[in-house]
Amino acid sequence: MVKGGLNMKYINPRWLIPETRKQIEVDCLNNDGTRQRSIIPRDERNSDYQSLLIQHSIEIIEKNTQESVRIWREEKVRRDQEDREKDERAHNEALFLAKLEIFDMDEVKNSTNKDLKRQIRKSKNKTEVLINAIIGIINERNKTN
Repeated sequence: MVKGGLNMKYINPRWLIPETRKQIEVDCLNNDGTRQRSIIPRDERNSDYQSLLIQHSIEIIEKNTQESVRIWREEKVRRDQEDREKDERAHNEALFLAKLEIFDMDEVKNSTNKDLKRQIRKSKNKTEVLINAIIGIINERNKTN
């Protein structure tokens, strides 16, 4: 709680939890120019709440809350997209490394079976890489026996 009273400048007040509207989160500009974030309870007897309402109406608090929620949602969509892209890059890198490892095996490296190598290259996940390599190696061994 801030004891700033009328000398305190309240910036961007918004409901801490929009569904309950019991507390207001606000940035406070102190007399010395420093800023701090504070939580002010919605209580008519609270002097901080009274001072806040002198500077900002409930409508402004509602508008700031809606804007804050909109920005949070947009950032969440962006973060989720970045996470998906990061996961996809990690998957593709792991798949590439698995294919390299398989192609480094003598039986695959020395094979003249282009279909085997093409199937390994076209594999979409590590399990498919392994299955294609195993099937190809078994088929190569059966040809020589």
